[in-house]
Amino acid sequence: MDWDRFHFLCRHYQASPGRLLPGGTDCHQEGELTAFGAPLPARSLGAASLRRLQGLPPDTAEPLLSWYGEQDFSPILAPPPRVRGVLLYLSALSLVLGFMMAIYHLVVLPRMREFYTSVEVPGTAPAFAMIEQGSALLGVVVVLLVLVWLLAWQVRRLYRFPASGADSLVLRWMPGGIGRRYRELADLIQVPVAHAVGESPGSATAREYLACCQGRVPGPDLPRLIRRQAEALARRVVLCLQVAVALVGVLIALGIGLFLAGAYSPIFSTGAIV
Repeated sequence: MDWDRFHFLCRHYQASPGRLLPGGTDCHQEGELTAFGAPLPARSLGAASLRRLQGLPPDTAEPLLSWYGEQDFSPILAPPPRVRGVLLYLSALSLVLGFMMAIYHLVVLPRMREFYTSVEVPGTAPAFAMIEQGSALLGVVVVLLVLVWLLAWQVRRLYRFPASGADSLVLRWMPGGIGRRYRELADLIQVPVAHAVGESPGSATAREYLACCQGRVPGPDLPRLIRRQAEALARRVVLCLQVAVALVGVLIALGIGLFLAGAYSPIFSTGAIV
């Protein structure tokens, strides 16, 4: 989601209260003003917030539109740069590892097995069993690579801030508290609108803020709280990806070790016979 376009629309609708909010036919919702970012997706958090503001009385909606229009969420709600790097790295690693394993099992291993069986090299059976174990472990690594890639891809989707993201099943099963941090951040962004329509936020952080702000919503501390929550989410995301990539690296090293030990054992035995 492009927060620059969201802030622009808030300023635009505050200055032109007769304009339609997302879901109508206002040209400013489309792509003519590209300098203000891409159009808001209909199911994004920003579009949902604007639609909820549409149902408020003008004297209630105007100060909220003014507050949202003065903010700058783009820098603090951008995905960590590491997410894109992990996606590219894991994509390349998965393709290379899968290609090498396929070539070895389809071309190299059958001929190697046939040769060492024909010359009756001792220790061939345990060596090939070790090769199979290493290959199986590398197969597990490929599956794990795909799972980590899916995690990084889902995290990148979360940073588009879909309106229904806080209730998605995938979000509930995300590791490292990512889902909880995201729900708290989404609730804090929507606190002014939720308070105006009389709804109670779902996260404890947003409820605690409402209890402490003494009815001044949005208060001066809300942007700082949103920034801190966004930083906490980014730290959780980066930590989970670092742990996942480190685990993948250990499994790759172990699988390659078993693979090489099994592959070179018959060669050493052949040298001893010669």
